[in-house]
Amino acid sequence: MDLDETIGQTAVREAEEETGLRVQIERLVGLYSSHYPASAFGAGSPARAILIALFRARVTGGSLTLNPEVTEFGWFDPGRLPQDLITQHVQRIQDAAYPAQTVVIA
Repeated sequence: MDLDETIGQTAVREAEEETGLRVQIERLVGLYSSHYPASAFGAGSPARAILIALFRARVTGGSLTLNPEVTEFGWFDPGRLPQDLITQHVQRIQDAAYPAQTVVIA
């Protein structure tokens, strides 16, 4: 998040930077925390705790593009996701795909 951005502006900017797609936010899906041990991001990196704000958005333009952070992409039915996804990502996709009565905090 840049200092002059709202969290929504950050989400829109990051979506375009990482996917090439322009999006409009529909709703906040949930807040998620992840903990990573020291060296998880390379030799000598410190332990980290990360807070993730997940939004559901719809595509308004652009086109999917590959970049150093995104080496492969595809469209998948939420009920038929690839087997090699990170477990936490599967849960987040499910949370975004299906309407929830409350915001998920995990």
